[in-house]
Amino acid sequence: MNATVSIVRTTEFSNLREAVQSCLSLIGTERIKNAKSILLKPNCLLDKKIAASSPELIRSIIEVVQHLKKGQDFKMFIGDSPGLLAKKSRAIFQNLGIMDVIQATGVTYVEFDGSEPPVQVQIPGGVRLKETLIAKIVEDVDLIINIPKLKTHILSIYTGAIKNYWGTQPGGTKPRNHLKGTSTETFSEVLADLYSHFAKKQNLVIMEALEGMEGNGPSSGKMRPINVILGGYDPVAVDAVSVAVVGHDSMQEVPHLRICTERNLGIGKLDEIAIVGTPLSEVQLTKPFRFPNKQIAWASGLFGPLAYRFTKKIPSLRRSKCTRCGNCAKICPGGAIQLTPYPHFNRKKCIQCLCCIESCPSEALQVGMAGVMGLLGLQ
Repeated sequence: MNATVSIVRTTEFSNLREAVQSCLSLIGTERIKNAKSILLKPNCLLDKKIAASSPELIRSIIEVVQHLKKGQDFKMFIGDSPGLLAKKSRAIFQNLGIMDVIQATGVTYVEFDGSEPPVQVQIPGGVRLKETLIAKIVEDVDLIINIPKLKTHILSIYTGAIKNYWGTQPGGTKPRNHLKGTSTETFSEVLADLYSHFAKKQNLVIMEALEGMEGNGPSSGKMRPINVILGGYDPVAVDAVSVAVVGHDSMQEVPHLRICTERNLGIGKLDEIAIVGTPLSEVQLTKPFRFPNKQIAWASGLFGPLAYRFTKKIPSLRRSKCTRCGNCAKICPGGAIQLTPYPHFNRKKCIQCLCCIESCPSEALQVGMAGVMGLLGLQ
């Protein structure tokens, strides 16, 4: 076995500290004890509890780490760059209750967007992403504790540890880099390119999966109970095990995990991962998660370009839910959305990255199909 992932069953937020302690004891804590500076990287896409890491888990991780490092001289930071360009992470953390945890525990909050100039990093061997900007604190620390929430994703199929590194890129860097991969497969290559930078670093993943999001995640799917947290030092392996927990095969169904495994950036094959703690068979869902729009992918593969033009994913507006906040227009990397006063889509400019759907706080945007207009080249 080349990687170890722990699974700990827990059903209550009140038991999370004990669960985190168990999760870490199963995989070892030497890397935490040796780190002089630690960054907590939660998943705070927007200020919507079902779409974000919980303050309860964040507090539990902080308290366990502080206990492990009692008497040591070290620094612990927390930060993220959310999907909403109109909001800084401080406002989102405040609305989620995370700022209360930060103040109570004494951890240092770091603003990824604007506190210090970001670092431009080169990505040798990148297929689509050759360089990018990364928040400076991410580059400065000894250990990154990645705290993803288990969710589906309308473009990348699944979002967990690997996808959570996307939020280390400040501000408009994220939507600009979406232009480098506009389909599931090409965006998966971008994700693998970015992760190749982080694969060289010291990483710890503690994944929250008391509940997970199925369907058209990462912000508008349906929540289902899973009742576990997962931990490991190989983010690819943690993602692979979590995908198995929800009844799927990461090598067959999640392209960015397959690509990371093929590039030897981590271990994605279950038979090469030592699963410790609660056996996978005891927590694996009997009814698998519904992944987003699998029928579209099936039809496209069967009928080729014609089916793709008909079934390609496009944003669709539910006007009754729209608050005209403008987040979609601000985040669109292709400049395809204008407010008139409701969102109007220029289909010729739309790159189908679906960032607008991901960042919509009111679930007013959903995934649609181009249909006949797509066949005619009008969508």
